[in-house]
Amino acid sequence: MFFLKNRVIIAIDIGTSQIKAILYDPDKEKNLISIEKATSDCQILGLPEGFSELNPTQILNLVKSTIKEIVSLTPKQTKIIALTFTGAMHGIMFVAPNGKPLTNLIDWRDRRVEYKGNLKYSVLKDLLTRYDSFWTKNKTGCRPASGYGVSTLYWFASMNRLPQKDAYICTIADYVASCIAGSPLVTDCTLAASTGFFDIVNRKWCREILSEFGTPRIKLPEVVSEKSKIGYWKDIMVFPPSGDHAAAVYAVLKDRETDAHINIGTGSQVAVCSSKPYFDHQLETRIGLNDSFLLVVAGAVGGRTLDIWSLMIKNLLPNEKEKYSLDDLLLKAEAIEPGCNGLVMKPLFFGTRAEPSLRASLKGISPMNFTLGHLTRSCLEGMVSEWSRGLSVMRKYTKQRHKKIYMTGRLLKEKILLKQIVEEKIGKRVCFVKGSEVSALGAAQYAASSLSS
Repeated sequence: MFFLKNRVIIAIDIGTSQIKAILYDPDKEKNLISIEKATSDCQILGLPEGFSELNPTQILNLVKSTIKEIVSLTPKQTKIIALTFTGAMHGIMFVAPNGKPLTNLIDWRDRRVEYKGNLKYSVLKDLLTRYDSFWTKNKTGCRPASGYGVSTLYWFASMNRLPQKDAYICTIADYVASCIAGSPLVTDCTLAASTGFFDIVNRKWCREILSEFGTPRIKLPEVVSEKSKIGYWKDIMVFPPSGDHAAAVYAVLKDRETDAHINIGTGSQVAVCSSKPYFDHQLETRIGLNDSFLLVVAGAVGGRTLDIWSLMIKNLLPNEKEKYSLDDLLLKAEAIEPGCNGLVMKPLFFGTRAEPSLRASLKGISPMNFTLGHLTRSCLEGMVSEWSRGLSVMRKYTKQRHKKIYMTGRLLKEKILLKQIVEEKIGKRVCFVKGSEVSALGAAQYAASSLSS
């Protein structure tokens, strides 16, 4: 990419817990600058049980300040030629035609659809019961789940909470990108597919579901090519946003036919590339940035699992909670032999995407293993077992043992014991990818390929 010499790209990853920004040099193929900012101040507090929302205006302001900061740090001899975004998938917000937010961002962690409200069943069960065949017929790639746009939309319709005027549905990355570029709301296929009402084969919105839900005034953003520009920020070209998971896979996988990717964040995803989609309750088929499909087993075990485990111990031992931080528990777990003397935990505190009603279980308790160290190590081993199970599901479709498994996520860097257990249970095929900005990196690399073509 000689013509990109001394040219750089800003990529912003808008996550649920952090905003990560990089300044990427496509000629040298490396990050020059990395910035991370927590979104904790954007979290809406005091909501009913199961709700998870973020303030989109605060997120936008945080992104703006991050862009200004990274611009100020850019070496003088380089020129910023592009700005691109990637962001958390599945969550949605409602936006007025003038671009003003009408609701908060209801993010992928939201579980309101699992509660009954004034319905006979939970909103999610009611949705799955009434529209059971819709998802296969319309090739959406996934059935509705907690935190997915289609489920959230159905909740708003069922509870008569829809905006009283015309409104667009979009992801947080769509909203931010359009505001920065000064453009109408647009999205790309990777983010559109994450809502749950996008035909991943024919690459079009399933608009009929809006009428079925009684939401005809709801509008959907135009789906544009990931390689097109949507506007400018000052004199810098802005590319369309993409889904954070698709961007991470694009950055990490070296051989898309034989490799697999496990990403561990707040939750986790096990993914492989595929030339064709599969429609099965055990997995999701998503759209990748390289025109392939992504077969994904999306799990609920990740950083949030350990946070909940630590909180449970503190609640169990309130008078000694200062002694039992997560780091203290992990230190105790380090002294325990693999296998935990027969103690086996399935740490599905939030169920799974396919079966949200599942809950955690513990087997093999004995006087020899009922200690905080054994319990914590069994929690870690249970998490790794879930990722290993995801790889087994993939083999059913790919018919091959994956040569290399690339793992990403800060959790592996910070929790050394977890990394060791991964090596024990999954084996030496595992490659641990350094850095926590892989989604931003993938977005930057894809923008660079678009510029070079």
